[in-house]
Amino acid sequence: SFWLGGCAANGRQFEKAKPAQVCEAASGGRQIGDLLSTCRTFSVQPKWDAPNSGGRLHSAPVLVSLPETFTCLCSPDINTTADTRPMPSAHRRSDIPPLHDVDIRVLRVFKAVVECQGLSAAEERLGIGRSTISKHISGFETRLNMRLCERGRTGFSITADGVTVYHATIELLDALESFRSQISSAKGRLSGNASLWTMDNSHNEAGNPLSRAIEQFSKREGNARIFVNAGDPKSVEEAVVSGAAHLGISIANTGIDGIVYRQLGCETTSLYCSASHPIAKLARQGDVPEDALSDCEFVIRSYVKSDRRHRFREVNSTASSGHVEATLQLILSGCYLGVLPDHFATRWMDKGRILRISNADYSGSTEVFLKYREKSVPNPTVSALIEDILDCYDA
Repeated sequence: SFWLGGCAANGRQFEKAKPAQVCEAASGGRQIGDLLSTCRTFSVQPKWDAPNSGGRLHSAPVLVSLPETFTCLCSPDINTTADTRPMPSAHRRSDIPPLHDVDIRVLRVFKAVVECQGLSAAEERLGIGRSTISKHISGFETRLNMRLCERGRTGFSITADGVTVYHATIELLDALESFRSQISSAKGRLSGNASLWTMDNSHNEAGNPLSRAIEQFSKREGNARIFVNAGDPKSVEEAVVSGAAHLGISIANTGIDGIVYRQLGCETTSLYCSASHPIAKLARQGDVPEDALSDCEFVIRSYVKSDRRHRFREVNSTASSGHVEATLQLILSGCYLGVLPDHFATRWMDKGRILRISNADYSGSTEVFLKYREKSVPNPTVSALIEDILDCYDA
């Protein structure tokens, strides 16, 4: 909300006017004080001088934009210099108070609650009790005059305003980390945080390039901190998109706007069965006849959006999995066939627990990508980790 000065209105406050009233008053040459006598907010562009204008609309109208959803016709001869002193508190329902250090801390609490999907789940991550977390969020909601999340007996859910605040919090905290990192980098040292999400069981890759990249990053000068988490490919990408992670390593390039995809390599996969499965004997002899496979149940991998090599959608199946380890458990039951990354399956083959079905139609490879938001690149700490990961995967 603003005061209007430099005209016949003499700085009086105005309430809201309907667009039709504004246009009618403009065409009738009424004084600005009458024109805007019902305008709650009026934002004008201070471009024109209006000596002795008397506050009357006596020249060709000019379109001026307003912060609310209507426009006003105004004369170029009128002095429209705006005085930006805030209106009394009764008229400031939409104002957002300035942020202080305590608000930054509360935003970190709110971010953790959203990412943990509840206050109780966030207790361990934050190291504070649920009642304290609730007080922090309630106080911040009061300051913002916004309901950020619903919590109680019905469970936790984030509101539409909460989603907006969450994404704005990600941007703000990233900017603060980037500032710290850039200043520290100017001194030849890394600081701040770098968060990385990767597919589960990536440690089974040949040579474990990710562990070498983390080792290389940890030896850089400075006191930068790294946070690593693991999940299914979908969760990894969602973490990068939402800002919960700076970097992600997973399969598939889904082409999301604002996300950079750097190919790291390929992951070969094959179809496997348990040593106790009815077709295990056929698998030991070589290719399994297609009619024998058609009688089997397959594990549907919910974390793979499409799989052109396998006809899993064409067969009856009562099992699905969200992780590689879950797929393995279903295979070990002796009831299902399932696709596994070969580097992960090797250890279980060596133990004699599972067998690879050698049919070429059920083998293939999947590209693995390093994913990050374009906005993350200016952060020197994140850029350093990207460099180390690419270097170790290329080695």
